[in-house]
Amino acid sequence: MGGDELDLTIEVGPGARAEIGSVAASIAWPGVGGAVSSMTTECTVGHGAHLDLWPEPIISVTGSRHRAVTVVRLDRDATCRVVEEVVLGRRDEASGHLELSLRVERGGRPLVHHDESLGPDVPGAWSSVSVGAARFVLTAVLVGIRAGTPQVRVEADRAAAWLPVAADAAVMMAIGYDRPSAMSMLATLSPAFA
Repeated sequence: MGGDELDLTIEVGPGARAEIGSVAASIAWPGVGGAVSSMTTECTVGHGAHLDLWPEPIISVTGSRHRAVTVVRLDRDATCRVVEEVVLGRRDEASGHLELSLRVERGGRPLVHHDESLGPDVPGAWSSVSVGAARFVLTAVLVGIRAGTPQVRVEADRAAAWLPVAADAAVMMAIGYDRPSAMSMLATLSPAFA
């Protein structure tokens, strides 16, 4: 609800493995006077540890203003899979305004920092510059994998990309009309999404 602030702190100790998700999608609702809601997730992943953070999507409904910030701090030899999914509006409605910030650091240095603004009031948000007519957007960071080479797949109503950022780290991005269409594209690029 607009005006609400939620903070989540996750610590994965040395050598541990944590798989963290959610039981249902989060809905960003409008607040009084256009108040902004926010969720901040801060994760620390220790020596030799692994974090798999994949909550259900955020659904941005008409009139909402929401900001989601995720920061993952990895030890130099820690690994992770961090997935962020959003749905732009409920069936047959426009989305609200959504700001996303996903940052992954390794050994105290930035590995990935991705900011995105989505919604009908964002210049270019409904053009080919951003997500076009897509209603589902996914961004993932994988660390501790064989990154390989960049790959891009584009079809009429969906697209996916595999973008290496280090020898053992990559960013995956996908857009589609719905979750199944985007996920099937991702599965062709990475077994982590099959």
